[in-house]
Amino acid sequence: DAHPESGAKINGESPPQFQECIEVAFRAHSCIPQMRSLAWDIAPTENGPMIFEGNRYWNWEKLQRANRRGIIKGALAEELPAILGSR
Repeated sequence: DAHPESGAKINGESPPQFQECIEVAFRAHSCIPQMRSLAWDIAPTENGPMIFEGNRYWNWEKLQRANRRGIIKGALAEELPAILGSR
């Protein structure tokens, strides 16, 4: 619900230009459909989202192994189907 050190609210908040960044990622990925999965590094800027890197190997498995648990759970796991379905 809140950051453990600063106390800043997390639950219910979204990063700047979140929906726009998702749309940019989908548009970029549609240009290279032969790639099944890519991780896009996208930054919100004053001029809108900017892609600065696309990674074929995005290492989510290593994060899960290092944490000894899945990384997509809780509120994100509940909201992800709606986010991805909004394409």
